[in-house]
Amino acid sequence: MHLRLSLFVAVTLAVTEVWGAAQTNRVSDGLLALYTFEEGGGDTVVDLSGIDPALDLAIQNTNNTIWLPSGGLLVKDTTIGSSGAASNLVTACATSGQFSVEFWLKPASLLQGDPIAGNRSLIFTLSPNESSRNVSIEQQGQLYVTRLRTTSTAQDGTPGVQGFASLSLTHLVVTYDGGGVMRLYVNGTATGTQSVGGGLTTWDAAYPLVLANEATGGADWFGDFHLVALYNRALSLGEVEQNFAVGTHDGSDTPPLIVQQPEGVSVVEPQSALFSVAAGGTQPLSYQWRRDGASLAGETGNSYLINPTVAADDGAAFDVVISNTYGVVTSAVAVLNVAAYVPTPAQINASPTNTAVTAGQAATFTVQASGDAPLQYQWRREGNPIASANQSYYVVNGPTTNDSGAAFDVVVSNAYGVATSAVAVLTVIPYIPPPPTITQQPVSISVNEPQPATFSVTALGDEPLTYQWIQRRTNGTQVVGGMAAEWSVDPTHATDNGSDIYVVLSNVAGVVTSQVVLLTVAPDLPDPPLILTQPVDVTVLEPASAAFSVQASGDAPLTYQWRRGTNLLADATNTFYVLLSTGAALDDGATFDVIISNAVGVVTSDVATLTVNVPPNPQAPSVDVPPGDANVQEPAAVSFSVLASGEAPLHYQWRRGGTPIGGATSSSYVMSTTSFATDNGATFDVVVTNVIGSTTSQVALLTVTVKPPPVPPQIIVNPPNVSVTAPSPAGFSLLASGDAPLFYQWRRSGTNILGATQSAHVHTSTVIGDDGALFDCIVSNAAGSVTSAVALLTVELANLASPQLGDVADRSALTGTLLTIALTAVDPDGPFPALSAPVMPPGASFVDYSDGTGLFSWTPQGSDIGSNMVRFIASDGVFSNVVDSIITVSSLVVTGPTADWVFRASETVWVTWTGPAPAGAVDIGLWKGVQWIAELATNVPSPANDMAYPLPLPAALAPGKYRMRVRVTGAPDDFSYSPVFRVVAPGLPWVSLLL
Repeated sequence: MHLRLSLFVAVTLAVTEVWGAAQTNRVSDGLLALYTFEEGGGDTVVDLSGIDPALDLAIQNTNNTIWLPSGGLLVKDTTIGSSGAASNLVTACATSGQFSVEFWLKPASLLQGDPIAGNRSLIFTLSPNESSRNVSIEQQGQLYVTRLRTTSTAQDGTPGVQGFASLSLTHLVVTYDGGGVMRLYVNGTATGTQSVGGGLTTWDAAYPLVLANEATGGADWFGDFHLVALYNRALSLGEVEQNFAVGTHDGSDTPPLIVQQPEGVSVVEPQSALFSVAAGGTQPLSYQWRRDGASLAGETGNSYLINPTVAADDGAAFDVVISNTYGVVTSAVAVLNVAAYVPTPAQINASPTNTAVTAGQAATFTVQASGDAPLQYQWRREGNPIASANQSYYVVNGPTTNDSGAAFDVVVSNAYGVATSAVAVLTVIPYIPPPPTITQQPVSISVNEPQPATFSVTALGDEPLTYQWIQRRTNGTQVVGGMAAEWSVDPTHATDNGSDIYVVLSNVAGVVTSQVVLLTVAPDLPDPPLILTQPVDVTVLEPASAAFSVQASGDAPLTYQWRRGTNLLADATNTFYVLLSTGAALDDGATFDVIISNAVGVVTSDVATLTVNVPPNPQAPSVDVPPGDANVQEPAAVSFSVLASGEAPLHYQWRRGGTPIGGATSSSYVMSTTSFATDNGATFDVVVTNVIGSTTSQVALLTVTVKPPPVPPQIIVNPPNVSVTAPSPAGFSLLASGDAPLFYQWRRSGTNILGATQSAHVHTSTVIGDDGALFDCIVSNAAGSVTSAVALLTVELANLASPQLGDVADRSALTGTLLTIALTAVDPDGPFPALSAPVMPPGASFVDYSDGTGLFSWTPQGSDIGSNMVRFIASDGVFSNVVDSIITVSSLVVTGPTADWVFRASETVWVTWTGPAPAGAVDIGLWKGVQWIAELATNVPSPANDMAYPLPLPAALAPGKYRMRVRVTGAPDDFSYSPVFRVVAPGLPWVSLLL
């Protein structure tokens, strides 16, 4: 309790010193940070709380802020935040479990901060990003919304108390007490309560304090700050009322000041016309708009909208009278120009053109027309209207050779006329499927047994492409391999050495065989130890530790033995050796190496030498680089720095005119704002000390010059005309000069574009209706405004044809076996279309390679037996082509040995199955009743359908009834049984078998 009382006294004195006796009515108990925004200029908002160290805030982009003459800061598209962590502030709140955040503020708009549209507007936050926070306050349209992190919430906090926002200057206070309750006060009145629960011990002291944005940007708030204060306790209702009664501490008796004048507007009837003004001064401000000098009833906001305009409005003059308790000001006159509307009949700008396609490939006809909206389209074939063909384009899907020679035109109409296009003829070319073509042949491979050997082939041709790999061993046996573009011999054996490998490809149009390549398999030989990285010399200061290490390869296990000189080191049997403490007398010059061995060899590393030095004697401080003179223009910040050396730790004390500066105890000193009257000619130096002694730097001179009068904006480079092809974006930009900050407002045909407030504006997606649009930009600052030249946007129509998908035929697949479908597509208009498969069976995947090709992959299971649909789509963003493919899944069916056949034990049984045959290999086993007897063969290459595979029965097999079980290798839950057959004892006469 004594500590808290001491802090209270210190804060009270600081507040009194800064504001004077008139401000002592503000609550000071628990104050942690205070910002009144009365600096009047610069890039720093100073913390006036008196708490050491001060938590000053830096303005990231001063071009997007205005220091208001009456006090306060107008912000837009910038970030105001602490340069590092607000650790003292966070720790104080986390310890008390309470906090209060107080504002005097005024939003510039109630349209900012729409989370549904993905826009956020943060007023205040203690957070490094949007997913981690201690507490935040943001505006969402007409609401103030809070989020708070406690021991009962997630890392990004939970929604807390909310309240309504307005466009007037507002006193806003958010508190959290030790009982887990958040409260919101607006203009001295309690307006909301929310129970959150939990303590603040999970608050992160590494988070910064940020105003008007997220620390990472992208959540900017637009409006005025007049005061921000933070406390480590929850203010009571009486204390909130007390602070509200004191007010903002802005300068008083300030008449209205117009920051941005209303501008003239040019429109074509009946387009709307908007006039607006931006003003500062002591609140509240009153507005009265006038037309030709006469007041407009009810028009008392900072903007005035005429909707719709009529020809009689042409030449009307508008201004606005702004007043407050201390004065009245009248804006400049803005003139409204209204051009008469002239209707335009429908007309054809570009007729459809003749089109030639291959049979089955969609054909697209387009027309470009203009005229007053709405335009109506009716496509015709041979002069006859086509049902539902009422767009600016018409697509003939799946044309055949019977459609060749068909003639198409389109009738375009609006309320003022009708126009008919020229006739376009469709030519359909018969489709001739190409046979397979190998574009990349398999290559010979050499491996060491038992490493796998993988062969691949790349081919083109109409799908489906069928693959069959063949391996011919040197002993004359032939292995039928995989049925995909890639196949592996895994594992390899000595019997595979010298094998010839090739693949046969086929489709409906033909068959092609690849070149024959060679598989070479070398025996696997053991590797002796080999040192990859030798130990290196080490130099340390006693008594630091010293470490030596080595890297080696070779057959495991590798054994390590470190030596010092020629003596073996006990327990030093790892890849590294560490001498925990060194001494120059004992260890300087010692040598180390390591012996590495395995079952087939031994190797000794290079020798590494240890050098141990004695630490030098401590040194007194010395100034290596003294502070230099500085020249600034008021009120810019200035900094001085020094570079010193000597025994650590070094201590710094900056002085002004020989007098120590409080709190200036680092290697640099910063003055956040300067004045010609008080700072010009000031001198600075720094005293550097350590345990050995002290030294003083040379003196640095500060020269402060007077700020020149403001320079109004001037357009250096006007925005040029832009031509694009829909739906490409269209960008406009200009170059302007003048005193910062410069404000930009882009307009389309004289109407402001919401959010277009940068030196460049991008119309993100153009349509044909944008053709002929006019864009200009108003550039303003505190000294005036200027309007750029008008730039013309010309838009042409693109994407005249839909993308074309390669033929995707229906497929058959076997459970447990990978099925792939290679998808290809082209777009007659140019870039590769986007490929997707929105409808797929469970477990399937699709990859778009972004080069007009894609790959569908699926391994069906037993639950997938039957018909399964896959939908493939190719899209260029305007047109899409959709193809559905049906995959029929079946299971492996074992057909032999035939039911009631009789075999002796040790005789050969021929096992057959129908398919389709699996693409990989199968395992074959023996089954009796519900009991597993033996695995007879594994990884059997799958032959063609209905081929038989011989298997000898075990000689000791007991007589009885059995079945063969066949499963796809690697798919243990996918198997089939043969019919039942009988087994009898060896040597039994054949006549007995028939009984």
